[in-house]
Amino acid sequence: MNYIFQRLVKNDFQWLRPSPGRLGKKRGEGTFVQENGFGYEDWNFNEELIIDNNIYGYLPYTPTEEKRKEKYNIIFGIYNNSKWYLVGIYKDAEYVEKSPTSAYIFERKANDLTLLGSSLGKKLKSKKI
Repeated sequence: MNYIFQRLVKNDFQWLRPSPGRLGKKRGEGTFVQENGFGYEDWNFNEELIIDNNIYGYLPYTPTEEKRKEKYNIIFGIYNNSKWYLVGIYKDAEYVEKSPTSAYIFERKANDLTLLGSSLGKKLKSKKI
């Protein structure tokens, strides 16, 4: 079994949808979040986005070829107010090159992004659902 610890950026909605107010922040946020106002991991624990009894979360890790068939326990945490906090755990996770999706998921995430309003990056702000 492989174990991974992944630090997440703070999320006010328990990683069910993106939090507003992160656009342009420099401290503690990755470049993608700074430019777009959300992170790919912002939906990591949203059970309404399950496909075929699986939740497809985001982790910026690509295992080597020989480790791609192995299982992983992934521990997610945040560092806030000089302390580490456990956010959630994926048990027996598998690497997937490209996760399946559906029109429902695209619509749901697009709607979540429109809720960011002025906290959404320029590239996506002009897009329609």
